[in-house]
Amino acid sequence: MGAPLKTYREKMAQTSKEAIISVVALAIVVIAWIIFGFGLSAFDIRIAETPLWAIMGTIGTWVVAIIICIVLGFGVFKNFSLDDEESEDAAENNSTSPDGGELR
Repeated sequence: MGAPLKTYREKMAQTSKEAIISVVALAIVVIAWIIFGFGLSAFDIRIAETPLWAIMGTIGTWVVAIIICIVLGFGVFKNFSLDDEESEDAAENNSTSPDGGELR
C-alpha cells in the first residue's frame, strides 16, 4: 500500500490527491447518468413496462457510483491521522509530569 505518511506535507499532498480524484469520480458518475438517462432515451426498449433509460438512469448510475466508491476506498484513500507526528514526538520528549517532574 506504500510507505506510511510521516510529514504533514505528505499528508496534505495525499488529501489533495484524494480530493481531486473524488471530483473526477463525481464527473464520471454525472457522465454515466447523462449517457444512461439521455443517451438511452433514443431506444424503445422496455423492461417491465419501464423504459430502459429510466432504469439505467437510476439503477445503472447507482451501480457506477458504488463501483467507483469501492475502487477509491481500496485503491486511493489512505487511513491516517492528520496530526503532525513530528511535533508529537517533540512534545513527548519535552513533557513533564503533573507535579513538575520529568517523565521517563
